[in-house]
Order: sequence, then structure tokens, then C-alpha cells
Amino acid sequence: MPSMTLMMSTIFFEDALIEAIVSTTCDTTAPPLIETSDAETAN
Repeated sequence: MPSMTLMMSTIFFEDALIEAIVSTTCDTTAPPLIETSDAETAN
């Protein structure tokens, strides 16, 4: 079994990358603006 220190170092390293990943995925996962306005009109 790997040491706890090694596992925690890996977790903290990956945790530091999460913010950068989230900031790029927000734009790509949001619905297109034109489709959003069409959906609001349909309601």
C-alpha cells in the first residue's frame, strides 16, 4: 500500500488544478445563448 503522505500529496496537487479545469468547462457546458432565449420564449 502506498504511503499516506504520497497519496495526500497527489490529492493536494490535483486539487490545485480543479479551479483551472472548472473555469474552462463552465463556458463549454453552458447552453448556447440563442437556444436559451428560444426556450424561454417557448415557455
